Amino acid sequence: MRRLLLDVAWAMNGFEQAEKRDLVFDWPQPGAVADGGAKAFEAFVRHQTRTREGVRVVVSGNHVATLLGLAAPNESRVLDGRLYVRPDALDAVGKRRIWRLIQEMKGSA
Repeated sequence: MRRLLLDVAWAMNGFEQAEKRDLVFDWPQPGAVADGGAKAFEAFVRHQTRTREGVRVVVSGNHVATLLGLAAPNESRVLDGRLYVRPDALDAVGKRRIWRLIQEMKGSA
C-alpha cells in the first residue's frame, strides 16, 4: 500500500521530482485534552494545506478520514479537496479509478 501511495503522489506531481518532507502528527501533546486528537489532527492538516501553494494531499484509511471529520467513502474519490485512496484499492479497477481522479484534479487546478 505504501508503494501505491508513493506512486499516487508521484503521479499527482506530474511524474517530476519533488521535495519529500514527512510531517509527523504526535498526539496527545503535553497539557492537551487526550480526546481532542481528532480536532487537532483536522487543524494540523488544514494548516498544512493552506500554508503553501500547490499542495496536494493524499488521504488513505478509514481512521484518517474520520479524524478529518469526514465519513470514509466506499471508493477512492476526491474528499473535501483531498484525494482519498481506499486502503484496498490495489486491484486494476481501483488503480484506474485513482488515475482518473488524478487527471480530474489536474484539470481543475
